[in-house]
Amino acid sequence: MENLSKIHQWLKTIENQCVVPRVGAPVFVPDKQVFEFSTVSVEVVAYLKAVRATQSLKSIRLLIENGLIIDFYTIGRCILDCVNEIYFFLENYPEVSQTGEKFLQNFRESTIDDLLEDGTNVVPSKKIRNASARVRAEAGFTTVDEAKGKLDRPYKIFSGYVHSQYAHIMEIYGGYPSDRAFKVEGLTSEKRKADYLPWIGKLDEMVIHSLAYMAKQFSYEPVLSEIIQHFENLKTTQ
Repeated sequence: MENLSKIHQWLKTIENQCVVPRVGAPVFVPDKQVFEFSTVSVEVVAYLKAVRATQSLKSIRLLIENGLIIDFYTIGRCILDCVNEIYFFLENYPEVSQTGEKFLQNFRESTIDDLLEDGTNVVPSKKIRNASARVRAEAGFTTVDEAKGKLDRPYKIFSGYVHSQYAHIMEIYGGYPSDRAFKVEGLTSEKRKADYLPWIGKLDEMVIHSLAYMAKQFSYEPVLSEIIQHFENLKTTQ
């Protein structure tokens, strides 16, 4: 859980130092009985995506602990989507591309009032992943094509669980010959659970990188420096 504590700390710092000074804190709206930001800006959208991804990191730990593999990968896809959307939306920050404006408008239309209303068409996920690949390539981690390949592989893996495809549902069938069944209450084999654990570290890393990118784009050096040091420390202990 050490990673989670650090991620929560970085996320809260970005909120206090980068988001609230720009747009203010959420305020309570008595008529709706909810908290809302006064404006849904670039900073707000990116931050809320980070909030969703961070909470989901706790969820995947609970799911794997209980052997709920299908839901584990489904939530993993949500994390991946949020991370890619952060890169997509902040790629040209503080400027927003035409596609980014479309994304922003769609997000604004999903307020408490408008959940059931038809709104702007969503931005195709491929455009979002392409933006994420460009950002990673520009950072020197890889080429654009290699980045796309690395993003497409987990996306396709996770999507199979999201869409309940045949092979992915069959994955939870098994047991001793006298007790074979679909393990709808979760896998009980610790060995099989362990097979999925590497994804937790990979998803943690994806979220941490996205927080570093937010800090960079928001020009907040302290969090960016801490995250860089975090990865340097990991290198020395591996």
